[in-house]
Amino acid sequence: MRRTPRSTASGRLRGWIRGALEARLEPPADTSPATYALVVALRRLGRATNADRPPLPPTVTVRTRSVGPDDGRVTVRCYRPRAGDGTLPVTVFLHGGGWISGDLDTNHRLCGSLAAETGRAVVAVDYRLAPEHRYPAQLDDCERVLAWLATRGPAHGLDPDDVALFGASAGGTLAAALCADREAGASPTIRHQTLAYPLVDPAFDERLANPGLLRRAARPLLAGLWNLYLPPDADRSDPRVAPLRTARLDTLPATTVVTCGLDPLRAEGRAYVRRLAETEGETGPPVAHVAFPSYPHGFLTLLPTVSRRRTVAALRRIHDARPAPRER
Repeated sequence: MRRTPRSTASGRLRGWIRGALEARLEPPADTSPATYALVVALRRLGRATNADRPPLPPTVTVRTRSVGPDDGRVTVRCYRPRAGDGTLPVTVFLHGGGWISGDLDTNHRLCGSLAAETGRAVVAVDYRLAPEHRYPAQLDDCERVLAWLATRGPAHGLDPDDVALFGASAGGTLAAALCADREAGASPTIRHQTLAYPLVDPAFDERLANPGLLRRAARPLLAGLWNLYLPPDADRSDPRVAPLRTARLDTLPATTVVTCGLDPLRAEGRAYVRRLAETEGETGPPVAHVAFPSYPHGFLTLLPTVSRRRTVAALRRIHDARPAPRER
């Protein structure tokens, strides 16, 4: 009897790893061939998962463009509610993927739903990936997009005085890092950050007296991702690397942190909430914590392929919890 070919995601991933190793890839410096083969395989898995992009809500238009200076162009995808003919507030969306994978297709339907449900334009950023491009390349790309919004946003109907950041997982780390190092009064004006299950400190395990089972199981993976993202000489205590360590709470925007129950990063999100809440109303920003106890890490990426109704409900809950920006 002929055996049915393996068609599971794990089986395809193993096949892609074997194929990548056999292709004799030339990994970047400080990256082993086996590790780089895994990176390539995860990217292939992501592309296969997103090959058939689900349709956007009919109330949203989309356009992909290249922005920024000639020596550092960044591709973005702009989602715009059809009803918004004038200048709209903007949400800059930063995808997850451990800094090593993910692209504009990873959260295509999520970004469309976000624009439809909030009435804001959404600008998704296709930042460069590690290990080919290590920190601070990802932050540099995001800064170029913000600079474009400050100078060219009004010409495209995007309001540089009302910008929010929305980052998921590794994208949440980037969003928090951008805010941690931002000068007061800088343009564009970031009024809010939403951090969905972010990583906030590469040395976070040192803070955990009793890590849970998920955290213990994920430690090698998390350490590996940080090592792929950061060059060997990076200062791991720098707030642009470890947003949890920022001392400049007075310049942070209003913040919403999203955590989920089935997630090794849940403790990191909670720690960031506590850090801001300790000084809320004094030097710290307004902060809100939205918990989804029954959902796994990455649910905002997974949910749109399963249920539009649940996606809309989750986005509305997150959006409605946003604390009001403090007066500057």
